[in-house]
Amino acid sequence: MLSNGSLLTPDNEIIHYEGNWTTQHLISTFGRICVGQISSTATLTFNGTRFAIFSLYPTDVKFDITVDGNKAFPGYDINSHPFRLVFLSQQLQMGEHKVQIKCLNVANIEAIAIW
Repeated sequence: MLSNGSLLTPDNEIIHYEGNWTTQHLISTFGRICVGQISSTATLTFNGTRFAIFSLYPTDVKFDITVDGNKAFPGYDINSHPFRLVFLSQQLQMGEHKVQIKCLNVANIEAIAIW
């Protein structure tokens, strides 16, 4: 995995949730996950070059992700990365980026990493 990143809790203040989200307290990286219903969104703005999304049940998660208004495509082969990683962005230009994560099914966010 990439070094020198920051791992954010699912309820970090830079993540803004819209729609139907609930917090579930269970055994996970931070002791809680945020669960979104279909069409619910999570938005964050960060300064950096890359981000990743982790989910507690990654095989059940489907997101539509945009970065700076453009559809985002993963920068990895999902089968070659660690358990719980559901999305790792491609390398971005250094600077401020706005990410929108839209649930295509009932999905969860366990953590978000930014670099």
